[in-house]
Amino acid sequence: MGSLGSKYENEYNSVSCSMGSLGAGGAYETVEEVFVGNYQGSLSLSNVTYTGVRGTGAVQNAITLNCAASTNCTNIRMSHVNITSWASGTHQVSANGTSSCTTPAVPCLHHDCLGLRYREDEDFLLGIVYSKTTFDVVKFGAVGDGQTDDTEAFVKAWTALCGAAAAGDDVPILIIPGRKTFLLQPLEFEGPCKSKSVHVQVSGNLMAPKTPDAWKVCPPYSWLSFRNVDNLILDGSGQIDGQGSAWWSKALQFHRCDHLRLSGLTHINSPKSHIGIGTSNDVDISHLTIIAPDESPNTDGINVANSTFVYIHDSKIGTGDDCIALGTGASNVRIAKIACGPGHGISVGSLGADGAYAAVENVYVRDCSFNGTQNGARIKTWPGGSGYARNITFENITLTATKNPIIIDQQYCNGAHDCANKAVLVSNVRFTDFRGTCGNEEAIKLDCNQIWGCQNIELVKINITSTIPSKKVYASCNNAKGNSGSTVPTVSCLKYPTRLFI
Repeated sequence: MGSLGSKYENEYNSVSCSMGSLGAGGAYETVEEVFVGNYQGSLSLSNVTYTGVRGTGAVQNAITLNCAASTNCTNIRMSHVNITSWASGTHQVSANGTSSCTTPAVPCLHHDCLGLRYREDEDFLLGIVYSKTTFDVVKFGAVGDGQTDDTEAFVKAWTALCGAAAAGDDVPILIIPGRKTFLLQPLEFEGPCKSKSVHVQVSGNLMAPKTPDAWKVCPPYSWLSFRNVDNLILDGSGQIDGQGSAWWSKALQFHRCDHLRLSGLTHINSPKSHIGIGTSNDVDISHLTIIAPDESPNTDGINVANSTFVYIHDSKIGTGDDCIALGTGASNVRIAKIACGPGHGISVGSLGADGAYAAVENVYVRDCSFNGTQNGARIKTWPGGSGYARNITFENITLTATKNPIIIDQQYCNGAHDCANKAVLVSNVRFTDFRGTCGNEEAIKLDCNQIWGCQNIELVKINITSTIPSKKVYASCNNAKGNSGSTVPTVSCLKYPTRLFI
């Protein structure tokens, strides 16, 4: 913005600094520092907003608010700022305003109910959402020391939030403040709520009990769950910690939560799947970080089933199982800009276990990367099942030492299933613009059932090479029908097209 001084009037108001363009495509970039100051004179500085700033700081104080004691900097607002560095401190003098979802914390700014909404398929911000109806779990008795059981306080706070009837377009907000760790027993947040939308903003850490002995009830299907809550916004810079392998349950489950918006959080060490989406429509999941050890079993990042119009994007997922898995009933699903690794890739299935009927359709996966994963783009079905997996596209995929970059596996079983007369039909599947390296010799595997085979499979512009320069990779086929073009390695069972691929 430059300097303001003697050539200007002694006031400068209404400054908005939205830096959403930093780190485009999920990349982190260096920010020297966020600096606000009027210390050289009596210039009045007010109404300055910083939103969506993220990356790494090159100096010790990532955020500097250096204002004159005589005039102060007033109404400074920071929301969804995440700057890390070797120190990531702050320096503040004579500034006041609000902050939310901001790292490092800015103690001189009041923590307010400041939310953020992203435009679908874009990296910048739509705007800031304020609420006149706010609830803080601390005011309901939550301690947040990581040792005290805060479950009852959260129950009371949710009851107040869900029962609040906000006026007009106001959205009631439940604040889970930063710099605190809240120990929680299994909780179910039940709706419907009185307001048309509710907002839960997590700036602190939510933590499950460490051992089974600490459970007050038997572990349920999920640790934290939201049911029948439409138009739920769950976001923030906080962390959801499932405490790992000592117990076996899904960490966070959403059931019948239409128009769900989930963003910004870090999910770590789930004992089983980190996030489950079930029987929900119009779901947007973005800007998440999901982490579990690569040897941890069944720790899927995100599971989607019986849900439609789901958009998952701009997130980093590294687990011991599928980064994203689509189960039966998933349809009209878009997945974009996912950095997957470690893990088992992005999977459709498994489908048709124990002879079940399963259906998945209209799936579009694009602009994703697989780094050191067991699989890349995978479709897996059990013999003996029925139903279909159709209209599926994987496009613009980057591979780094991926063991099985492209795989359709219709023999996903241990040999104990009846596969004589039934199979899930896999059809209209397109793999296009794959590039990178494979950790195995078999780069492409199309292992389809003997009943229907896989129909209308298309591979276009594929270039997969071995991680070892001198080694060649190959493709294998069983019962697959379709076309391939401009593909390395060659897929011999698929016909070379009579038309050109563009």
